Amino acid sequence: MSKRTRKLRRLNRQLDEKLTPASTAMLYQITRRIRTAPISAYQQESIRHDVIEMLQEAESRGASPEDAIGGDIAAFCDSVLAEATPLTARERRLYALHDVLWPMSLPAACMIGQHMVLLSLHAEGWPAVPVTTGIAVGIGFYLLAVCCAVLLTRTLTHSSFTQVYNGHLTVRLLLIPWWLIFVLLAMFWDQPLWYINGPLVIALELLVLIVSLILSATLD
Repeated sequence: MSKRTRKLRRLNRQLDEKLTPASTAMLYQITRRIRTAPISAYQQESIRHDVIEMLQEAESRGASPEDAIGGDIAAFCDSVLAEATPLTARERRLYALHDVLWPMSLPAACMIGQHMVLLSLHAEGWPAVPVTTGIAVGIGFYLLAVCCAVLLTRTLTHSSFTQVYNGHLTVRLLLIPWWLIFVLLAMFWDQPLWYINGPLVIALELLVLIVSLILSATLD
């Protein structure tokens, strides 16, 4: 998520805390529809900002949230999103790349840490480092869960998993158990399965991390 998107999201969070419960409920319903639209995260936050201002203006007049948006949430969202600029082909490709690299970056970071520990404990075996049963099985379970989540997200919402993940706390929480399973398996099921070239694998893992971080920082 780019710097300007994070800044606008923080501002929106500060503003929506001042809304009445009725306006907050209305904003929540609108946000759920906006989060799955095939537009950039910055545009999503811009729309939310405009909606918050509309609700604030309605509150100042003593009007209801329904008066502010016309009463039909679906029709309101459809009209707003129809005016938004859809993601370009290049942006869709970058989001798709990030959807692939981001889930891989967490196991990569964990494995880099493990390689460093193994190097300090068994320096005589370097540059060969073992792939343990726990890491192999843990990565398999974790990546399977994330791949299913990415496919379901794209099938059901026609949007990027990255955008849905950033916009929904529930989605982020659903991945925590799978990440914990991976960590526990890597820690306690340490029987070596095979050996790999340490420098080459670490270089590839660092590449995944760097590209993922760059995309996270630049994509709106």
